[in-house]
Amino acid sequence: MLKIWRAEVLDDEQTLACPGRVMGTVREGILVGTGRGLLVITELQMQGAKRMSAADFLRGTPAPLGVILSNAPGKDGMR
Repeated sequence: MLKIWRAEVLDDEQTLACPGRVMGTVREGILVGTGRGLLVITELQMQGAKRMSAADFLRGTPAPLGVILSNAPGKDGMR
């Protein structure tokens, strides 16, 4: 399970991406589609782990490209 503590909206309505889909990474964090732009997850916490910056998370974990983040059981995502 993934808890998002902090994120920033990128003002990029040119990007059409499936809501919740991990699209890539930037220095600040993980890019996630919203349907009308992108969100950058900058601080997160995996189940059983400490809260950390997304940059620190990405240093030790491969980017989950293409994964759809969801709160629905049985769906694709980092649950």
